Amino acid sequence: MSTAPSFDATLPLLQRAPLFGGVPDRHLALVWDHADFRTLAAGETLVREGDAARSMFLVLSGRIAVIRHGARLGTFGPGDCVGEMALIDIQPRSADLVAITELCVMELGFEDLLLLQDASLETYAIIVLNLARELSRRLRKANAALLAAGLPGVH
Repeated sequence: MSTAPSFDATLPLLQRAPLFGGVPDRHLALVWDHADFRTLAAGETLVREGDAARSMFLVLSGRIAVIRHGARLGTFGPGDCVGEMALIDIQPRSADLVAITELCVMELGFEDLLLLQDASLETYAIIVLNLARELSRRLRKANAALLAAGLPGVH
């Protein structure tokens, strides 16, 4: 765990992040107050494939890579969320998350979302829908990449 950056300085990033689209600032502050923050140096691993998973991360600064079996599946930067599948399927991590540059992330656990559910069911629903939209976008992108690669059996 690291010291949290300033909420006021980070608020514009949170407001632009797809995860928090449509979330009122007062609820962003509630999430912020209950979140954990982590800072990593370039090359450090945030999570490893197979680790138990009960949280996701929002990149506040820096860049992070998603790596599975040595292959880089994607890179993400400020405003992007990673590890979000953990909040949906509660399965072990499916990939490593490795800092490409110095990195600061906000960690949101399942319990943090339940707190928000108690505070505002509407805001909780918005965040869950935003998570579903992000997963859908990524699935569409992966499907397009498979089709473009012309893999056998993929139509």
